[in-house]
Amino acid sequence: EDNTSLKNQKDEGIKKAILDNKTPVLWNEGSASSSGDTFEERPVLEEVFSNIVSDDIKHLYAWDYDRLSRNERIWDTLKYGISDANVILYSRDSIVDLNNPSDRMLFDVRKAVTVYDNSLRAIRSKTGKVSRAKQGYYMNSAPPYGFDVVNKKLILSKKTSKHAKQIMKWYGDGISTQVIRQRLMKKKIPSANGNVIWAKGSLDKMVNNTC
Repeated sequence: EDNTSLKNQKDEGIKKAILDNKTPVLWNEGSASSSGDTFEERPVLEEVFSNIVSDDIKHLYAWDYDRLSRNERIWDTLKYGISDANVILYSRDSIVDLNNPSDRMLFDVRKAVTVYDNSLRAIRSKTGKVSRAKQGYYMNSAPPYGFDVVNKKLILSKKTSKHAKQIMKWYGDGISTQVIRQRLMKKKIPSANGNVIWAKGSLDKMVNNTC
């Protein structure tokens, strides 16, 4: 079993708390990305930070510090909040007191490496997706209306391609998406989600090729 699985990370944290005679409180984000740009994208982490600021958390454990964040702005916000509240930060292999100059320096170095690694990972991922797209592979999760994905490549859908062509023809003839929407619903033509109620925003994205 993967030693970095969420379950093992949780078990390690609970074990650490018990050994230190502390009561564990779990803050589980599940598969939420630690590279999110804002706290709004990570409500659990936002709640953790709120508890740090309000002095309700004095000891914080993360299996690895990059589980807290790989985003530089969030890193800095967390660092100053943790330092101001005199919170002791734990990972699977270290303990950090950010008010200790040596700990703070090592933490900053480790943070910089984490941010750098994340940037490289993002570049490699983007490069890989571009390369696959040039080979004709579709890299998004859901295909645009009028298409199906077969073997990771787009093909015309037998069910919806005729409707997609009709929508584009109407729009090319100068008919507004509001009128197109009404026509589709009158004919009871299903949307991409299988609904007979079409969202005007979805049509706007479709005709502007942003879906």
